[in-house]
Amino acid sequence: DMGTSDVQNCFTHNRMEDARYPRRIIIYLDEFESGQVGGQYREFTSVSYGTADASSEWYLTLKRNMLAMGFRVSIYHPCLFYRGVPNKGDFIMVSVATDDFIRLNQPTPAARTSMQNFKDELDSKWPMTHEDEVTEILGVKIVRMESGALQATQPTELAKIETLFFPNGSVPEVLIPLYPSIQPDGNELEDPEHLSTPSSDYRSLLGSLQYMRCTRIDILDTLSILAERTNAPRLRDKHALYWLAAYLLTSRLVPISFHPVNEEEGGVTANGVLQWSLFSDCSWATRRKSFSSVGHMIVAGTLDTSIKRTTRPFTAPTLVKMRKEKGPPSDSASAGELGSSVSVIKAGTVLRGMSEELAGIPSSLIRMPVGHGGASPLLVQPASPLLTDNASNVKALDSNTSKKPKGLRHWSRELNFARFHIEEGSIQLVAIPATEQRANPLTKPLRAYKQHWFECEWLQGTSVQLTSFQELAVRRSQSKHSHRHAVSVIMHHVGDLTNEVDDGDRFAFLLSAIVFKDASFDSDEQLLYFHTWSNAHESVSTASLRLKLQEEREERVKQKKFHRSLVRFS
Repeated sequence: DMGTSDVQNCFTHNRMEDARYPRRIIIYLDEFESGQVGGQYREFTSVSYGTADASSEWYLTLKRNMLAMGFRVSIYHPCLFYRGVPNKGDFIMVSVATDDFIRLNQPTPAARTSMQNFKDELDSKWPMTHEDEVTEILGVKIVRMESGALQATQPTELAKIETLFFPNGSVPEVLIPLYPSIQPDGNELEDPEHLSTPSSDYRSLLGSLQYMRCTRIDILDTLSILAERTNAPRLRDKHALYWLAAYLLTSRLVPISFHPVNEEEGGVTANGVLQWSLFSDCSWATRRKSFSSVGHMIVAGTLDTSIKRTTRPFTAPTLVKMRKEKGPPSDSASAGELGSSVSVIKAGTVLRGMSEELAGIPSSLIRMPVGHGGASPLLVQPASPLLTDNASNVKALDSNTSKKPKGLRHWSRELNFARFHIEEGSIQLVAIPATEQRANPLTKPLRAYKQHWFECEWLQGTSVQLTSFQELAVRRSQSKHSHRHAVSVIMHHVGDLTNEVDDGDRFAFLLSAIVFKDASFDSDEQLLYFHTWSNAHESVSTASLRLKLQEEREERVKQKKFHRSLVRFS
């Protein structure tokens, strides 16, 4: 069962005598504010709105009262409170965001009674509002299916996006998130779409799309690529935002779907501890300046066999992270894969610990044999499979050597960190084929319709709506459907909205003829100008791109030679 509660004017309940730093706060209210002739001075009796520590004082007040009600605080997240034990059937859990509570309890008489007692206790302390039938949380619409699955969408945000990007309601059909003219590494032709566009407009449009990250994991990599261009956006980048908006609106019915896991399928242990599977991947040197894209995801259940990984329904990941590589670029694909594996192990350790404490199992009771890192308190539950498709990464993590390679200390620290968890038994290394790597769409844009929507199911979870788009993608692929119509519609649309083309100027007129493909030539002279300028521009663009690619290729060769000489020297 799920419900929400809200504390009215929560900061006004921070009594000054209970504050960490009691003080006198006196303010002056004028005649209009106070209703008194000549104004009035008033003193705060609480650490309320407008004070710097109001939020932290409210958390301490809340925590003090929650502990008094018999709740425990998660050691992994300070805003997660829980009471009872799942195996006894009286478990309830409360997640807090300032004054908003999300309440969850088991569908048992004992747990429902405990939740009702909790609401009564809240009512006795603060003015509260409760809602037991939850269909929306912070703009996210939630639907519980008959199978037990939960589906979430953001119809309010999608309506805002449609009003902002396509106010006339004419949305082209777009089936992949990344605009065809965009290259993740930035090696695009200097064509008419290479013109600069105002950065402020670009930021505003990009910001309106960022809110969809909550329920549309399939656009994370595209958003990362477009956010990288915020400082100096081009016209094609603006077109890419409209393309992404059209993609979201075309597939607006696709939800993120979470399916239940059970003990028979290896999703929960006999003592009620939820199990996890960890996926990590890296797309090496595919971003600007040879940076890599790394991504990982954690899925409920134990997916250590191929049958489990390929059997529907797929549940959406509980935790997802995708980012452009930070710091110096990885020297190799193996180094990038190792960094991604370390990141997912760190996140997985937190989820494992939270699962144990929510199941009522103190992680300090059972210790495993001493390994390289000492005794481990992590193994109350079976090992979580770490699924990777990089062969060299598997060999490196499976080797027994403890020698530190010179000049690669950062890589050595990551390697030993991952080995520690594997040796202690909290992580089980599993090599999988690339076709079963669920983190793959987090690290690279997929251009093919069929492949994108097939792998999209790993991110969004299985649903009837997504299946219909998979069938549509197959039909579009069989009919060799191209992007040209959608590209031309978006170009027209952006040009009409921003008036970036001025037909009064000859150059701009020729530019509009190339971009929009619909200019009318009043004379043979204009037609001659158009063909001359178009041919010259294509030649210059091609030569410039070839030169740029050759320079980058030579630079990579120099870097490889330098690293080889460094390895020989060390």
